[in-house]
Amino acid sequence: EATCITEMSVMMACWKQNDFSDTACAEEIRMFYDCVAKAE
Repeated sequence: EATCITEMSVMMACWKQNDFSDTACAEEIRMFYDCVAKAE
């Protein structure tokens, strides 16, 4: 089952808005990876 879809969407949207800058989206990326870690 797919998990963390919301977090992934937020992360992707952030990247799109910030020209795929990891530093600009560090918080969103961290939230996504936290979600993935909990899901496993």
